[in-house]
Parts: sequence; structure tokens; C-alpha cells
Amino acid sequence: MKNLVILLCCMATLQLTAQVVDSNFRDGVLYVKVKDTSNVDLRTQRSNDAALNLMYGQFAMDTIERPFDSLNVVLNHTYRIRFNNHAMVNTLITAMEALPYVEFCEKEPLVKTFDVQYTPNDLDSRQYGLLKIFAPDAWNVSQGDPNIVVAIVDNGVRTTHEDLAANIWINPIPNSGLFDDYPNDIRGWDVADNDNNPSPPTFPNGSFFSHGTHCAGIAGAVTDNSTGIASIGFNISIMPVKCAPDNSADSGRTLTNAYDGVYYAMMAGAHVISMSWGGDEAGFVTGQNLINAAYAKGIVLVAAAGNENVSTPFYPAAFDHVLSVGATDGLDIKASYSNYGNSIDVMAPGNSIYSTIANSDNAYGNSSGTSMACPLVAGLAALVLSQNSGWGPDQVMNQIKNTADNIDLLNTGLAGQLGTGRINAAKALGTQPTAINEPTANDLMQVYPNPSDGRFTIKWLAKEPLLKYQIFDLAGKVIMEAATDLSHGISIQVTQQLAQGTYVLKLSTLSGQYNKLLSIKY
Repeated sequence: MKNLVILLCCMATLQLTAQVVDSNFRDGVLYVKVKDTSNVDLRTQRSNDAALNLMYGQFAMDTIERPFDSLNVVLNHTYRIRFNNHAMVNTLITAMEALPYVEFCEKEPLVKTFDVQYTPNDLDSRQYGLLKIFAPDAWNVSQGDPNIVVAIVDNGVRTTHEDLAANIWINPIPNSGLFDDYPNDIRGWDVADNDNNPSPPTFPNGSFFSHGTHCAGIAGAVTDNSTGIASIGFNISIMPVKCAPDNSADSGRTLTNAYDGVYYAMMAGAHVISMSWGGDEAGFVTGQNLINAAYAKGIVLVAAAGNENVSTPFYPAAFDHVLSVGATDGLDIKASYSNYGNSIDVMAPGNSIYSTIANSDNAYGNSSGTSMACPLVAGLAALVLSQNSGWGPDQVMNQIKNTADNIDLLNTGLAGQLGTGRINAAKALGTQPTAINEPTANDLMQVYPNPSDGRFTIKWLAKEPLLKYQIFDLAGKVIMEAATDLSHGISIQVTQQLAQGTYVLKLSTLSGQYNKLLSIKY
């Protein structure tokens, strides 16, 4: 089987935790798929099979379990073996696959993270990402339904954070049915430590344990509460699922139980699962099988596309039934690190995103990566579901894809490799933006001085050619206009002196128009 390394999708320098055998896989763990037509239960087969009984001693096996039970025939025939003779893993795979009732045996990908530096700063209302996707117009249609639940499957969410606590999911049926395995899972679960506290542990500055909290804030921080930040999901609920152990030797970079986290979210009733992690190969068959089961349950699955600046498919983002998300900057340009290619479904702002972090209950900071773009799309999926509660995952994903704004003209050489474009929350909610996105205009154009004496300079910063500029008075009359072939970084001087007053400068491109107010004073 091909090697598979799974990485949290945020900007950083790679640091690996050494493994005894292979740093790409979890030591002492294998998944075994028994043929669907077989009646063999590996948990009890030892007494009936001399070869399997011999393996127990030879490889020092201590556990055989069915980790993804009660979903479908495929996963009911999938077992997880834990063994202590780690160095003989390949021999054990060969021995298991020689058993007549075994379909395949595979290693478990070791989920690792990139180290990212979070920089806490003062509260900042200039969240360009929400303005870029026209979130305020979407909120005129829906402000989210608390009954719609987004699972943040990550390295923990600080449930007591001032801007998250009120939106943290509360399990309506803890300790019932299947969830006897998760006692008292009131506000999510820690699948790595097997306890009911999904918050990250106390950690020193520079730890990576803020990653999940940062993602949670993007998707579902409490909004319109005069505190901290806004989130695309507004009133939706966040289900914290912690997949890194408290005693992590690498400060939360390694998610030892990512797919266990997906399983918990499925069984606990999540409507959307956000996965800001992944790897560059498709060899983990059990992972695709689990994703298939989540899709069959009607869950919308969203994953980060990866940060290697390559067109190679990234998993689970490129698995079937998963919405793959790349990252853009404030100019709708593909972020320098973001993956691209045929497997991408949509793009979303991911550069310098301001959100909640886990240093304290009132801490905020910036981070960049497809990890940040992913929960923005997951939160939008929850907003779409809040408006259309009967929709299935295909309807939700198609709505987001079909309403995205094409940004190919702004990204030379990447046509068709950025999915359907940068998400547009307003259109996804069935409305149109009510005005030109002023922050976008500010990013793409510079006018200086402003105010001026009627003579000023226009500088065009986008890669898309500027075709025309016009100046209107406030009554809508054209005062001045000119055709232009301005390209990126080029400026022109307007020397025709205008009368004192306020005007609107309109710049026109093939894909749209951008407005800016001009003030003329003498």
C-alpha cells in the first residue's frame, strides 16, 4: 500500500514525531477487512483458527475490536488490531492477508500537523473573509439554526471560550444506546484520551493546540454578541471532537484518532463534519469506506485541500462525497501555499484569518491555510442547511459549488483548477449581494491622494486587466470616462480637475465592477 501522511492544513514548518517503524503510520495498529460474505468474527475467531491463534503470540496482539460498528456491512466487517511487536508489521500484514476470509489488511495513517504560529492581537472587526464572501447579505436571509450541528474534528475546542461557549453543542441524549461507549458526552468527546472533555489541555505559548479552537471560531463563533468576532454560521452549533491526546509529545500536531473522531461525529448526529487535515495519497481504503457511510447518513463532509502548492489530490478532501476546499487571499488570488487541480471543488479565504484561539477564554489570533478556508465552507454548509433542512449532502454541496464566483481571470494559468470559484454566501442563500464589496474594491484599487484637489492617481492591483474607468456624480451622471488596458501594478494619473464635492469612481473588468468614493476638496 502507498504511504499516506495526513497533515493539518495550515501554514507552518513541518516537524515530525519519530516512530519506531514508519513515521507515516501509527505503530502497533492495523485495519483488517473480512470478506462481506464471511461469517467470521475476528474477535472470537482465535479459538477456531490455529493460524490466527499463533499470530497472537508471535506478534504480541492484545486487542481486536470493531471500531466503526453499526453502520453498514463493509464497516461491520472491518476490524482494528493492536499489537506490540511493531517491527514485524509488514510480516503481520502478509500473514493476515493469507487467511482465506480476509479481504485486505492495511496500516493506519498517522495524522500529523504543521506547526503554525498564532499571533494573539487586539480584537479586530476587519474580518475581510466574511465580507469577501458577502456573509452580511446571507445573514439577511438566514442567521443559522442552533439545531444544525457542525462537528470540528480536530485537536480540541476550548468549550469555555467567551465567543464559543453559547454555540457549543449539547448532546440531547448522552448515555443512551450506542453512546454507552461515550459516558456523559455532554459537549462532545475526546476520542484520543477516551473522556468527555474535548477542550485542549493547558499548553505553553507556541503550542499547536489552538488549531481546533481557531477552526471552530471561523465556522460558528457566537455572532452579534458585542464580543470578539463574527462567524459565517452565526447561530449554528459546534460539536467539539478532540483527536489528539493531552500528553501529545508534539504539542497537538499529531491527531492519533482522526477517523475515530469522524465516526463519533457521525453517530452523535452531526449534520456537517469539518476536517482541516489530510494527506497526499488515496491508499487508506477504510477511510473512504467510513466517508461513504457518513454520506449515506446524509452528512455534509468538508475538508481542506492541502498546503503544498501542488495539483496532487489530497485526502480526505479528494475522497468521493467530500467538498474539497482551497484557499484564497484578500484579492481572490490563490494563496501561495494552497493546492489546486481537478480535485478542488471550491475556494475560500484562508490568508491571515482572525478567529478564536485556545490560550485563554478571551484570546484571538491570526492564522493562514486551507485549514482556515475549510471551516468557512463548513459553516456556510450549515447556513444552507438552516434554510433548507430537508436537503441532502449533494444538494448542499451543489448549491455551494454552483453559486461560487469564478475567479479564473484573476489567476493566470489556473483556469479550471480552482473548482467553481470562491464561495459566495449570499448567492448560496438565494440572494444577490446588495452592493459592491467595498473591501474587495479597496484591495484591488488604490486612489491617492483621497481627498484630493481633483488630480489623483489610480493604481490597479489585480491580475485581471482593467477595461474602463468612469467617474459619476451623486446624481448618477457620468462626469468623466476613459478606456484603459491597465494591468497588474500599473497606475494612471487623472489630471482633469473636478469641482469640489463627492464622486463615485467605477472600474470595469470582464468579471465585474468596483466602486470607490472620491472626495474633492480645495
